[in-house]
Formats: sequence, structure tokens, C-alpha cells
Amino acid sequence: MTNSARTSAGTAAGRKGRETRQRILDAVEERCLHVHHREIAVGEIARSANVSPATFYTYFPDLVSATAEIAQRHLDLFSPVVHAASRLSNPAVEERTTKNSSPCSMSSGVVGGDCWRRSSLQRWTRTHGISECCCG
Repeated sequence: MTNSARTSAGTAAGRKGRETRQRILDAVEERCLHVHHREIAVGEIARSANVSPATFYTYFPDLVSATAEIAQRHLDLFSPVVHAASRLSNPAVEERTTKNSSPCSMSSGVVGGDCWRRSSLQRWTRTHGISECCCG
């Protein structure tokens, strides 16, 4: 859990709030593993997280935002592995990333300007039918 968790109103969440927000995200993630995101309802997420639907909306403006956060969580977890694998399979990637010092705003330390994380998130949202991607 992060210490910077915020409610949908932008206020900082306390310990219990962070725990509640995490339970909601865990419920969204669990449901996304089994069905397409269009088949998920806020009510079922709330029941699974033992909160009311109103509490869901305290932490997320909509289901798309919660789903996008789950996608970003997975990108954060797997981006170092994918980047390392790309360097192993294509040594030119390492050379390109060390020469180009203009990191993408979403690359989180992975430099190169091509911003594969942004394109990965966009591809994931398109694949899952989400048109409102946070990164354009």
C-alpha cells in the first residue's frame, strides 16, 4: 500500500482509508482476472471488498479509473522484466536507451523516448475496450 493514496476528492487517505482503497483495488483485480471489465459492476466490487458502492466512489470516480490503476500496477511490476528481456534479445535497445537521455514522462526510470509503457497501457486499454485512457 502506498502512503500517498488519495480519495476521489483528492484528500489524503489515512491508514484505514488506504486499507479500504487497497481492498477495492484487490476486488477489481480479482474480478478482472475472470471476466471482461464491461461485465463488472461497482456493486459487486463493493460487496467483494465489504464496502458500500458509495465508499467505492469515495476512492474512485468510476470503474474505469480503478481498472486503469490495476493496469498500471501490472505495468509497474513487469516493466523491468520486459525491459531486461528486450535488452537480452536486442542489444541495440540498451545502446539506444543509454544514448537518449530524454525519458518519457510515464517511463518511470526507463529512458529511451519511445515510451513503451505508455503504448503498452494504451494497447491494454484498447484490447479491453476502454476508450478513456489516462495517457491519451
